Amino acid sequence: MRFHVLGPLEVIRDGQPIVVPGVHQRATLGFLLLHPNTAVATSRLLRALWDQEPPVTARKMVQNAVAGLRRTLGGGADVLTRPPGYQLNVRADQVDLAAFQELSARGRAELAAGSWAAAAATLSAALGHWRGPALADLAEEGLAWPEAVALDSARMVTFEDWAEAQLALGHHQELVPELESAVETTPLRERLTGLLMLALYRCGRQADALERYRRTRGALVDQLGLDPGHELQHLERAILDHEPWLTSRPTGALTSRHAGVLAPGRMIAGSGPIAGTGALAGTGALARAGAVAGTGGLAAGGVVAAAGVAGMGGDGGAAGARLPEVLPARAPGVHAARKWVSVLAGRLDIGSGAELSDPEDADRLLRAVTATVRAETARFGGEVHTALGSVWIAVFGLPRTREDDAERAVRAGLAIRRAVATSAKASSCGVGQYDLRMAVTTGEVLTTLTQATPAAAASAAATAMSGDVTGRCMRLLASAPRGELRVCEATRAASDGAFTHASTDGHGRGVGGVVAVRSGGLASAFGAGPAGREGALHVPFLEREHEKDLMHRLLAETTRRRRPRLVTIFGEPGIGKSRLLWEFCREAGDAAVSRDVQFLHGRIGRFQSGPFEVLTDITRTWAGITEDDSRELAVTKLAAAVGMTGATFEVSRRLAAELVPLLDPAWPGGEDGARVLAAWRRALGRIAAVAPTVLVVEDLHRGDDRLLDCLEVLDEQLGRVPLLVVASTRPDLLERRPCWAGGKRDATTMSLDQLSAAAIQHLMVDLAVLYGLRPASSAPPLAGAGGGGRGPAPETAAHECGTVAKVGGNPLFAVALVEMLRAARAAEGDGVSPALLIDSAGPIGPGSAMVSIPRTVHGVIAAWLDTLPSRSRLVLQGAAVFGATVWAAPVAAECELTREDVLRELEYLERRGVLRQMPAVADPDPHYEFRHAFVRDVAYSQIPRAVRGGWHLCFARWLGDEHGRVTQDDLRRHHHRRADSLTAAAG
Repeated sequence: MRFHVLGPLEVIRDGQPIVVPGVHQRATLGFLLLHPNTAVATSRLLRALWDQEPPVTARKMVQNAVAGLRRTLGGGADVLTRPPGYQLNVRADQVDLAAFQELSARGRAELAAGSWAAAAATLSAALGHWRGPALADLAEEGLAWPEAVALDSARMVTFEDWAEAQLALGHHQELVPELESAVETTPLRERLTGLLMLALYRCGRQADALERYRRTRGALVDQLGLDPGHELQHLERAILDHEPWLTSRPTGALTSRHAGVLAPGRMIAGSGPIAGTGALAGTGALARAGAVAGTGGLAAGGVVAAAGVAGMGGDGGAAGARLPEVLPARAPGVHAARKWVSVLAGRLDIGSGAELSDPEDADRLLRAVTATVRAETARFGGEVHTALGSVWIAVFGLPRTREDDAERAVRAGLAIRRAVATSAKASSCGVGQYDLRMAVTTGEVLTTLTQATPAAAASAAATAMSGDVTGRCMRLLASAPRGELRVCEATRAASDGAFTHASTDGHGRGVGGVVAVRSGGLASAFGAGPAGREGALHVPFLEREHEKDLMHRLLAETTRRRRPRLVTIFGEPGIGKSRLLWEFCREAGDAAVSRDVQFLHGRIGRFQSGPFEVLTDITRTWAGITEDDSRELAVTKLAAAVGMTGATFEVSRRLAAELVPLLDPAWPGGEDGARVLAAWRRALGRIAAVAPTVLVVEDLHRGDDRLLDCLEVLDEQLGRVPLLVVASTRPDLLERRPCWAGGKRDATTMSLDQLSAAAIQHLMVDLAVLYGLRPASSAPPLAGAGGGGRGPAPETAAHECGTVAKVGGNPLFAVALVEMLRAARAAEGDGVSPALLIDSAGPIGPGSAMVSIPRTVHGVIAAWLDTLPSRSRLVLQGAAVFGATVWAAPVAAECELTREDVLRELEYLERRGVLRQMPAVADPDPHYEFRHAFVRDVAYSQIPRAVRGGWHLCFARWLGDEHGRVTQDDLRRHHHRRADSLTAAAG
């Protein structure tokens, strides 16, 4: 017996179709086929069969449908009763969907390997399984399931892969009609549009390709208010410029997860839901497969998720979403860069105190230790750069900088020491005594890619690194006592507060070996709460009252309507997300005496043991479980906590047993993941049913996709309970989930903007007075806040304006700057630098071209810069060299890009919050300025001196030509001075 779901539902026995009577039987069978060999809850079947409120006899009707199916199918397939519902057991070769998935995956692998002909044949065979929209007959009955829509989306991805293989084979002439038909049906799908534009161009139809771009852009603007994605715009620019790669055929293997032949060996990703509606009718591959009804949807687990389709709320793209950079930059990119890295070195001395050790035993131990080193280094985001015998060197910060690389390196060292000690106790290798010593140093290096490939850019091993940081690490390692982990002063300062040391010096700083991780690690001034860094609670809460009041109103509405709501707070690092949440919870808690509101809080950590550790923390805290509790006691406490929600003893024990895997922070999910998460949702629903509940989850951008899936649908799956889910995240989440919470009735998003200059000044002055850096009488009142104070002197006010401009509107940057000044005063005379000194991008006074920047701020900015596409980073660096105010013409001239290219990049950088467009001037190009002077300084300092000097000289010459203005003489002289000094320094 075979089952067909890729089209109208069909059941075939011995080559003949058999009739499945009744819409309820067919719908039940279709839904179970979308989730084969998996227990489907009866409640879920009810929601699938009845879009509105099911009738009173709905459960009986489902039971009758299952009984009828058992009679109809006979021994061809088993429909079993499995709590909490029913399960259809079938073999993979019985369902056409499984064949389609297998062929699609094989074709995609062949495409990635550069086997174009094989890929085209395999993908065509995959499409041949389609006979129309998935479960089309049930859709006609009004049963439009997200799973079926996601199957249609998966089919469209396979068609795009097939089209790319055909393009690679040079079949653009034959491909155009099919692509035109597909694009007419789904005009908002940018990947498809790009393929059609490329095929038209290769057919000599440049005008038609550009017209297709204009029509797609018009549809995006009219329907969604969005411009085309970055790469589709670049493709249009390439067609206008007749770039040669457009007509060349790829020769190398593709490496992306989706194959998109827009440039030789490069790809465009487009696996998102189909945007648009209607049927996709065409010829060739799609005509053979039938019509696709595409309303745009998301998969929801089961066979669909296993096929690689985006899960519910998943990573599927969306119209207008930014795709990975695919076009080769015309500008000669800077392949060398100055970066701050942390180096972890270790040495295992075997046989200390014993003359002899068997070499085979020693080899076994070294192999085990090396495997441990590689695993722990990778877990904390580093990469082993060198491993030679009993000595190894790992690097943190290559190829991508993270704001906490120094802390990651030290944590990795502690984890390695702990793992090696544990394995040595259990080892019977015969090696007697051994010593493990380690060291961590942090410093600036010059990095150079040794291979000009995309893979090289993602590997530290393919990056040459020059600088003294490795040499200092080896010298520190040589002086480290046995069993100790030593860190340099720069590492200690960069990871301040994260670790405890063997002893402290006269200033209270840790010295000697690192002993352990301090509970909580590094905490920002706003993310620490009551136990945070000194002064955290003294930082004034400014210009966030509107957002806080909105959250209070949403809590009141959730309580009144007894309907769950999801609130997502977006904001850049340090903008004040955690402080806003803390203030909201504090006020709501104070007012909760009469309302009995309860709070659950979790933060997704930087160093998670497992993907669901935040749920473990929430569950343990709610049930009162401590780290010392035995498994039996933990289950007892869990059952007691469930019982407090009104559950019976039996229900409490059963639900507690289902939640047991969550008590392990390292629980990976696995096969029972869906069942455990469903139990956690039920427990949360019970908690909220007792009293209004606020669930706070911080740093959502770090979450595993499965965790995001679970949290995004809480408001839909818990029924009518007063639950307010509040999640904070960086905007990075939208790169992974561009449609996060989109279109949901009970979802609210808010973005925290930068504070005003007046608020930042008020904040910094308050802290300066608190730390004794200035007298209280000179503190100016915040505009509109009332209060006295004589105000600062004019020269002090001018200095403060410059300081405020450095931090932009970021409160974390402001706090870090004041703390840096405080530390500088405290450290006078002891030779310890409380900040980093980097090359300044702005005009310099005599004697120094350096600027001080707080280490925290430098780490945040450097990590953010590494997330930019290469061309955007190139334009940003050119802008940083040119001046505080920049426009397209000079940057285009220096970076060898077109004016339109640079304008697009500047607009993108403005959307990312780096630049701010200034009021219109006479010049036709819009002018931009940096929102943060610190961002400009960090971007500038990353450019090698020789490259920087050349750019300064070119800008000086550009300003001296007919492009220059009389009012820019000072800027021209600045570039000449910088060019001379940098050229001399670079030799």
